[in-house]
Amino acid sequence: MKRLVTVLMLALGWSAQAHEGHEHGEPAATASATVLEPRVALHSERVEVVVVRGAEALLVYADDYSSNAPLEHLAVAVAAADRRVEAQALGEGVYRLPLDLLPPGDALQLQLRGPHWQESFALSLPPPVADESPAPHLARWPWSAAALTVLLALAGIGFARRRRGRA
Repeated sequence: MKRLVTVLMLALGWSAQAHEGHEHGEPAATASATVLEPRVALHSERVEVVVVRGAEALLVYADDYSSNAPLEHLAVAVAAADRRVEAQALGEGVYRLPLDLLPPGDALQLQLRGPHWQESFALSLPPPVADESPAPHLARWPWSAAALTVLLALAGIGFARRRRGRA
């Protein structure tokens, strides 16, 4: 009987885990890590370009390399061997290219044309972000309850065998 009480106390003590502070009400807001979408950075002496792959489109951010000022009123396009897709200007140096219109393949050229200049960059599309949902957190309490149930069942079986042995 002493062994049974010892085992039960150990099982119950195992489920009472220490934690930092007290948890009352809603948990405090915590800073979460921001997951950045896939991006490619390109630059020349004149222009700096960051291409970000979203779910439905490529966003092209074009800045002046020396002053970091957004470059507006550019003609931005992605070209392949037989196809050219013009970007839509969104303002403040941001241009949008729908992914479904872009030609497939790795041999793409990002073309930018300003008032008196033109730049072209070899572009490899960044891969899409894999949708990785985090695994659900396994709380310790259900496992403790299951362990306690198994221990109680084993103790009951042992107690029943002892009573049969005495009779």
